[in-house]
Amino acid sequence: MLRGARMASTDTPTKRMPREEWHRLEEIIERFEEAWQGGERPAIEDYLKAEDVAPQKLLLELVHAELECRLKAGEEVRVESYVERYPQLAGDVEGVLELIAAEYNFRQRREPNLTLEDYARRFPQ
Repeated sequence: MLRGARMASTDTPTKRMPREEWHRLEEIIERFEEAWQGGERPAIEDYLKAEDVAPQKLLLELVHAELECRLKAGEEVRVESYVERYPQLAGDVEGVLELIAAEYNFRQRREPNLTLEDYARRFPQ
């Protein structure tokens, strides 16, 4: 799993959601990532249909997984495109900040001249 360590470090089953829901979330994210690793381009919307997981949390985790997969593939993807595509993300400031940090960390590996000032200009708020 690409993101298992991040999920486990920031959210625990006891803090954020019931253990069963947590495991279900991990299973969905793992299937999504496996599809990417298998050369597919899975649609986030196809994975949002789970009724036994908090929809906002699932969306955030799927977006994060896709962002990571696309950046690792060398694609020019930006957080803003996800916030435009899924306006409900805009209300989750902490979640969007996590996405911004992930984008920065992955891009900086390939773009050593990338600066935090670039992000301050993109996200002045």
